Amino acid sequence: MKGLAALGIWNDAAIHDALSWYLAVAENRRPAKFRIAATVPAELDLSTSSEEALWAELEQARRHDPHHHRRTRRQDHPVPSPGKNPA
Repeated sequence: MKGLAALGIWNDAAIHDALSWYLAVAENRRPAKFRIAATVPAELDLSTSSEEALWAELEQARRHDPHHHRRTRRQDHPVPSPGKNPA
C-alpha cells in the first residue's frame, strides 16, 4: 500500500488528520474498527437481537470498560485474527 501513502492528498493537514487512521489500517499498522468491535464481549444473541438491543449492549460494555477502545487503538490489546470472535 505504499502507493496510497505516496499520494499528494496526505500533504493536506485536514485530510491527514481526518483519515490517518484509515491509512494506517490500509498499511496493516492498525486494526480495522470492525476488528476492535469484535473484541467487545456481548451477552446477547447477535443474530436475533434488535438494533436497539445492540446499542444498549454496547453502552453497557462502555460503562464496564470505558478505556477498551482506546487501549485497542493504541495496540495495547491484541485484536483477534480474522475468523475468531471472542464474544
